Amino acid sequence: MPEIRVNPLTGERVIVAPARASRPSQLSRRPVPPESEPSSCPFCPGNERETPLEVMAVAPEGRAPDGPGWLLRVVPNLFPALEGGDPDAVTESVEGDGLLRSGPARGRHEVIIHGPDHHAGLADLDDDAVARVLEAYRHRILAHRKELGIEYVQVILNHGGGSGASLAHSHSQVFALPFVPSRMERELAGAREWNEERGSCLFCDLLAREADGERSVMDEGGLAAFCAFAPRFPCETWVVPRTHSPRFEDCGDDELWELGRALKALLAAFKRGLDDPPYNLVLHTAPCRAEAPRYHWHFELMPRLSWWGGFELATEVIICSVSPEQAAALLRSHLD
Repeated sequence: MPEIRVNPLTGERVIVAPARASRPSQLSRRPVPPESEPSSCPFCPGNERETPLEVMAVAPEGRAPDGPGWLLRVVPNLFPALEGGDPDAVTESVEGDGLLRSGPARGRHEVIIHGPDHHAGLADLDDDAVARVLEAYRHRILAHRKELGIEYVQVILNHGGGSGASLAHSHSQVFALPFVPSRMERELAGAREWNEERGSCLFCDLLAREADGERSVMDEGGLAAFCAFAPRFPCETWVVPRTHSPRFEDCGDDELWELGRALKALLAAFKRGLDDPPYNLVLHTAPCRAEAPRYHWHFELMPRLSWWGGFELATEVIICSVSPEQAAALLRSHLD
C-alpha cells in the first residue's frame, strides 16, 4: 500500500509508493528504437488485456469493452501511486511525540491513453483527437470530485525520456488526491492576497500585462499563452483563459476545442523549435471543495531542457539559463 508521509520541517506531503519501481520502462534519456516498441506496449491495440479493465472509452458503437477498435481509453494505473478505498475514512498515524506523521495513500490513479497510434504524440493528433483527450480530462475530474474524501484532482502529461514517462505511447495521468497540494494552496493564497490588497484579479492583471507583451507566444480569443516571467525551466509556457473560470471541468465543448487547437499549435512549435524535447504538461484547477472566485484554471507546459542541480534542490531557487523574452521570440517564430 502506498503511503502519504508529512515532512516534519515543511509540512509538505510525499507519497511513498515502492511498487512503482516495478513499472516497465521503454524510455530513458535515450529513446528505444521505434520498431521494438509497439509489440510490447500495453497501450497499443491488441494488448488491451495487459491493462486493468477500462473505466471509460471512446469507441464506435458495438465495440466490445476492453477490445480493439477504440479511439481513447481510460484505465486504472497498473502501478498506482494511490490506491482505492475511502480516503475520508483513513486516519493519520502519528509516531511517538507526533514528529512523524503518515497514512495510507488512498485515492485514484488512472491513465488516459490518447489514441491507438503508438508513435503519435499530442502534437501529432488531429483536432478531434486532441479535443477527445481534453474531454476525458473533464470527465475524469468531474467523476472524482464527487467521491468522498477526494480534495484535489491533478492531471499531468509526461512526454519523452527525461520527463518522467516510462512508456513511449502518448498518455496522460489522473491523480485523485485526499489532500490539496502545497503548490495549489500557495497559488490560491497568492490570488486571494492580491485581490484583498488591490481589489482586482491577479490572473486578469497578469493577462493584461503578458498577453500582448514581449513574453507573449499566442493570443487565441478566449486564451492567452505566454512564457512564464519567473520560469522553472527554459521556455516554460502558461496557457490561461481570459475569463474568471476556476475549474477546468466547467469548460464547455467550444472552449475545449479552442484550447485543443492552442495546445496543439504550441506543442508543434516546441517540436520544431526545440527538436521535440521531453516535456511536462500539467493542469492547475481549483480544489474540489474550495471557493476560488478569483482563480483561473491554466496549463503549465515545461520542456525539460535543463536539469536541477544541488543548488536548486537545496534552496528551491531555480537558475534558468534562457530568458523568457528570448524563449517567447523563439516559440513565436515556430508557430504556424
